[in-house]
Amino acid sequence: MMVFFSQFLGNLGFCGGYTFQPKIQMCCGGKSYPRMVGFKCCGLSIYSPNRQICCNNRPFFKNHGYHTKCCGSNSYYTFQQGCCRGKVYDKKIYCCDTSFGNIRPIGHCGTKFCGVSPFTPAKQICCTTNGGISKAHYKHYGVATACCGHNKIYNRITNKCCRNGMFVIGHHLPCKQSICGVQTFNPVYQICCGKHVIYNRHRFSKCCGVKLYNVKTQRCCRPSLTVRDINTPCRQQCGSLLYHPSTHICCSNHFVRLKRFANNTACCANIVYNSLTHKCCNNRVIVRRNLACSPCVTQYYDATRFLCCGGTVLRPKTSGKQTKCCGLMTFNIVTQRCCTQNVIVTLPTTCNSMKCGGSPFSPSTQVCCFNRVLRPRRYGSNTECCGPSVYNKVCFQSIVFY
Repeated sequence: MMVFFSQFLGNLGFCGGYTFQPKIQMCCGGKSYPRMVGFKCCGLSIYSPNRQICCNNRPFFKNHGYHTKCCGSNSYYTFQQGCCRGKVYDKKIYCCDTSFGNIRPIGHCGTKFCGVSPFTPAKQICCTTNGGISKAHYKHYGVATACCGHNKIYNRITNKCCRNGMFVIGHHLPCKQSICGVQTFNPVYQICCGKHVIYNRHRFSKCCGVKLYNVKTQRCCRPSLTVRDINTPCRQQCGSLLYHPSTHICCSNHFVRLKRFANNTACCANIVYNSLTHKCCNNRVIVRRNLACSPCVTQYYDATRFLCCGGTVLRPKTSGKQTKCCGLMTFNIVTQRCCTQNVIVTLPTTCNSMKCGGSPFSPSTQVCCFNRVLRPRRYGSNTECCGPSVYNKVCFQSIVFY
């Protein structure tokens, strides 16, 4: 019995993890099928080569007999259809461009393309950059036509391409030529002015806009960019007007005035004055001697007789040169002292020996409010009394607001 079982196992095979009998079965891709005469495997299926065709492991019936062929994973009718790189197309409408392997409308197959545009190799040249930009050009120099980048062509017999297609120069010139706009030039005997190449440059040549001038004998006037003799002064702009700075002056960027006082001429609003004898104070010309500008008033004052205290109040100099400001008031620096909180004391009383309601206090660290000493001076020199309290910001009806 064991011998018979062993012989039985010897006639079996494995298909997809299961046993099958190769003599009466066939295994196709892990699936077993009854063995039939004339059938073969096609992927996971079986097919009859007489009636079917196997395309990439897919069986198709030969609906058109021997004219049924495979195209990738599909079948097609060779009389009416074509195959182009695994794709089926209608021969009546399309064709297969073998150069690119693309399906194109009839009449466009066999045409060469430069980028997305068709071109004729016999008459044109396709120029392409490393970045993939392509452009077709006519062969103006016949077989000598060559590309210089994608946007230029040149005669390779008489010229050469420099800087990766940036410009074309004569064959005998080195590629060290400089660029001027879209042209090339030789810096030894040429100069580039405003993207224009100018010949006959010399040692002292410089550009003035698109013009050439000699720095030894001429000057370039800006912003008009005009060339003048070196001894002729340039005109400058004042608003919409031009003027010579050697004879005139521009006031308030709009008014041109004659230099009546030569190099001492200065502007005060739209008028001129002598800066040695006068000065401009709040857009008014005043005599320079003993007069000073002041934010205290809209006009001016005599600095020998008055002081401007706190930047807002004029005080007479009652003690002459010994008069100084203490806040908005004045004091005599010989007989008086100005203490913290702009309190003026008469010597020999000192700031530290002052009293508040009969009690001594120090104004540098304390504040006296309603004859009461408050300490410390919380806001420094900004500390002020507000009723019985001190404040730094707002005081209204003896109430402190923060």
